[in-house]
Amino acid sequence: MNPDFRPMLLSESAPFSSDDYIFEMKIDGVRALAYIEPTVRLMSRNSRDMTFQYPELKEMHRAVSRPCVLDGEIAVIKDGRPDFKLIRHRFSVASERSANTAARQCPARFFAFDILRLDGEDITGLKLTERKRILSETAAPLFGLDIVPFIGGRGVELFAAARARNLEGIVAKRKEGKYHPGWRTHDWIKIRSQEYER
Repeated sequence: MNPDFRPMLLSESAPFSSDDYIFEMKIDGVRALAYIEPTVRLMSRNSRDMTFQYPELKEMHRAVSRPCVLDGEIAVIKDGRPDFKLIRHRFSVASERSANTAARQCPARFFAFDILRLDGEDITGLKLTERKRILSETAAPLFGLDIVPFIGGRGVELFAAARARNLEGIVAKRKEGKYHPGWRTHDWIKIRSQEYER
């Protein structure tokens, strides 16, 4: 079995549209990899085990049909939007008791946007559109798991929608791009709302 993955990193850019890319809303949360093989193990971008800090996500294995590794963001939703201030309070949780209390007060969700391993097989070499298809066929929005939606081509339009809702921004991902663990490439590009105000 492969060693633990490191999350793929993002470059930055001004808003753009391109048929070579898909575009997603940027989730304002904590980047994490979810190892569901079959129990749930949540790892930070620095390979720190965060599983005990999010007990409300321990049932995510019931939302996937096969053992897998998912890339995504852990976030707390308030008034229909991710609230970073609320998820930040979860960083310092140091015991299972305090984690359980925090889970009741501000429950988190895991927003998956990629799949890196399936049935023990590394699939990072597949193009993004194929990984997205596999993700949609493997995982369902249940038990604390959500799947991040995306649109093709219309980055400027989605960016305007994100800014209108006071969201953090959007992410552009090259359709043909492979997943490069730990690398920063132009295959994944973040576009921050605060950097491009009206």
